[in-house]
Amino acid sequence: MWPYPAGPLVHRPHQKAELFPEETDVGYLPAAPTKAIAQISTCEPKVDDRPVSAEFSLWLIRAFLPYRLQFHFFAEPDAFMAQLSLPPDDPKSVHPALLNAMYLAACWIVGDKLGSWQDYFLTQTRRHLQQSLAEADRLIHFLWATAILGSWYSLDGRMNEAYATVSGCARFSLACGLEMSQFYANVDVPQAPLLSPPADLTEFLERIRLSHAIYILDRTLAMVCGLPSMFAMPLPGGPKSDASAGMSERQVNLLRPFYVLMIPVFGPCADSRPLVFVDSGTRSRPDRESPRAPKS
Repeated sequence: MWPYPAGPLVHRPHQKAELFPEETDVGYLPAAPTKAIAQISTCEPKVDDRPVSAEFSLWLIRAFLPYRLQFHFFAEPDAFMAQLSLPPDDPKSVHPALLNAMYLAACWIVGDKLGSWQDYFLTQTRRHLQQSLAEADRLIHFLWATAILGSWYSLDGRMNEAYATVSGCARFSLACGLEMSQFYANVDVPQAPLLSPPADLTEFLERIRLSHAIYILDRTLAMVCGLPSMFAMPLPGGPKSDASAGMSERQVNLLRPFYVLMIPVFGPCADSRPLVFVDSGTRSRPDRESPRAPKS
């Protein structure tokens, strides 16, 4: 099982911050957030494209994963961490677009302390998304990153950008031949998908989860914005609800694991605990309080 935080993140000036206990499977990060923040603050989005340090990268990913459902990242954390351990030149390693999208989401989760660096990670996410698309490189990661980016736009109140991002993601998922996207499609589906068939059950299940993430995002944003959706099937309200009345038993069973995810998630996963900062500049967050958006 993924080792979620055993306790809150507590930050006090000139002291170390403990993200996880030493005995967790993914190791212990001894550096204080202030050191990591100082490192990233030296980067300029338009002139400095250096990747963040491994130390800061892991810190941000650990901040993101407990809140991953809020950003529609339904992938298995264990499988993701296994990919994260691969060398960058491995074709199965995590694409920088997905990493930077997670960093961007982590900055939103943490709030004021990293809010000013969201622009940097937004620039990096967009740049690597363009690179991934141009090279047709790790397109599954491209779609996950786009879903996270669309979620970030919506949480940041940028609904037009959220809708445009997710609508494009939904259309591209059809071109890729994602199984569930084709199942729900509101438009003609290409006969020659960009993605080859999944190599194993793990890849197949990840694509199912990705399809659900895109479907839920697209239908929700279309409803909120009053604009067309790429998918014909409405969001079901539950196996026995009126919204599910026109669905076949197979359709209901396919969506059953995701009913709970159609309700906005404003907090960490059930088996994790929230981040808590304690100093003169940031008030602490009790359990189950929603993450705060950075001040404008």
